Parts: sequence; C-alpha cells; structure tokens
Amino acid sequence: MNLQLTEREALVLRMLVERYLHHAEPVGSQALAEDLLAQGITLSSASVRSTLGTLSSAGFLEQPHTSAGRIPTRDGLTVYVRHLMQPKTLSNGEVMAIQNHLSSQTGDLVTVLRETSRLLSQLSQYAAVVMTPRTEVVRIKHIEFVQLSARRVLGVLVAQNGTVFNRPMDADSQMTLSDLERMTNYCNMFFFGLTIEEAIEKAHTEMREASRAYDEILGRALAMSTQVLECSAGNEVIIDAPWGVLDQHASMPMLQVRRRLAILQEKTRLVQVMQQFQEAGKAHVAVGCDDPQDPLHECGMVTAPYSEGKTVLGCIGVLGPTRMDYSRVVPMVESAAQYIGEWLTGK
Repeated sequence: MNLQLTEREALVLRMLVERYLHHAEPVGSQALAEDLLAQGITLSSASVRSTLGTLSSAGFLEQPHTSAGRIPTRDGLTVYVRHLMQPKTLSNGEVMAIQNHLSSQTGDLVTVLRETSRLLSQLSQYAAVVMTPRTEVVRIKHIEFVQLSARRVLGVLVAQNGTVFNRPMDADSQMTLSDLERMTNYCNMFFFGLTIEEAIEKAHTEMREASRAYDEILGRALAMSTQVLECSAGNEVIIDAPWGVLDQHASMPMLQVRRRLAILQEKTRLVQVMQQFQEAGKAHVAVGCDDPQDPLHECGMVTAPYSEGKTVLGCIGVLGPTRMDYSRVVPMVESAAQYIGEWLTGK
C-alpha cells in the first residue's frame, strides 16, 4: 500500500471518509468542495474531482456506480484510521458514565468486565467484546470446596486479581464437611501463588504421587481441583450487543447481516483475534480482513488491552460494521480499558 499522499490528497481522503461514515452514501466532488469551503479551504469541484481520481487509482476509493460518488475501500479506511483520523474527545457525560460505573463496582473481576461490556455497548451502540484475563498471568489466591448435597460439591477458585471461577461436581461417594475442609487445605498448600497453568501441571504431578501413597482425601482433592483448574483455563469472551445492533444492518443484504451477526457466535475466532491485538500493547483498529469467508471480513474492530500495573491481563473492544465512527469509538474503548486498570490497582 503506497502511503505517499500529498497534503491535498490526505485532506480530501480524510474529509471523504468522515462524510461517508456519517451519511453512509457515496460522496461527490461538489459535496466535498462545499465541506472544504465550510472549513475555510477553497478548492474547486474540478480540483477535488481530479484528486478523487488519483486516490481511486491508488486503491483508496471506489465508485459503486458510474454516475455515483465515491466511497472508501478497505485500504482507504485503514489509511484513515491509522494516519488521518482525529479522535474525538469524549463528552463529560460519557466520561462520568465510565468513571461512575467502575468506581461503584465491588464484585469480582469477571462481573466488572461483564458490566463494563454492557456499558460500552450502550455508549457506542455497537457490540462490545471483552476477553477475560489470560490464565498464564492469573495467580491463585484461594481454592475452596463447598458442599451442595451429600454427593454434590462446588469447587471455587479465587484469583489474586479478583476473578472467581466455580464448577459444580459429583463426588463418587458421600463426603463430610471435615473431608472438604481437608481437601481445601491441601489445595491451598499446593497451589497458592501459582498461575492456573502451573497449578494444572502441578496437580497432575501430585496426583501421580498421591496414587502411590494412596491418600484418599488428597487424591480426591487433586482430582476435583484439576476439574476446577481446567474449567478456569483459557480465555472467555464476554459479548454484549445493544438491541439497536439489528437496526444498523436494516439496509444491508441479508447475507451480509448473517455474516456480521455470525461473528458474535464465533467466540473461538474472537479469542484468536483479540489475543493477536492484545500483544500490540496499545489500542488497535482493524478494518475487515483479507479472507472473504471470514466472519470478520466485513467488520470493523477497535480493541485496547487492560492491565494490572505493568501486566497486561486481557483485552476490551467494540465490534461493528466497517462503516463505524472510529474517531468516537477509539477514545471510548481506551478510556474503558484505562479505568479497568485503575479499578484493578485500587481494588
């Protein structure tokens, strides 16, 4: 992609993209000339038309119909968000909504992430996606077994960052409260301070040792803790989409609607994408993808990592059509990620 744009080409491309994102229709040279004049820039319609032709030849614009104006291509949108976009300042109401929301949260981290996803969806009017902390950085604070019935046990794992995982399990025989207390003590002795991945590896090692020593309670503790640990491993993606998300697609062909909504169910694909963007360590904007069969092909995505101190834990973002108001969504996502980090530091 050739990014050697003249000052005029960059200005015209930015103005065209912003008008297209706002009106969702092809932009003509006369309309652009009027927009430029409104900003105190005098450029004739013919000059604008010539610049549009140059940008089209470079692959940044296309003309849906011969008589229509032009719209940005994927490359044109990408150049805009990476080099030409001027992020908007969030309104006082939006800033206060995010601050007040997180300052009032007293639950565990997953609950905070879920509520933040809902708030971000409401503010942006797009689908909000949040990836829970990476298990390789989540360290164990406490494991406990709670009796639900004579042969039904709830395993609870509390991480040091406030994340809580739980899993109900069936016991192969009746267990007493004393048995569960001993199992809890065993697990906290073995796993405190380890990451979930380290704990899973240690649990398998200790299970082999326990089988040789034949300590029944220890064996049960390790077997059940392994189930809790393994259900806690891996990244979960939390998705919240506003009711209006369907309205955004009202004028689109049904095939495109189905493709865009399908990505909300493709959580494995979302984890892959968000993990990739998270590694950048900063806000990232993606405008579609190359593979036309990929559900993300016609989607725009804005993500930002959230951290506890200097440790990146996960990623939060917004998923919408490629014709998204990126200049508004980018600072919104960055602010949400920043305030999650502040919540983690001050909890």
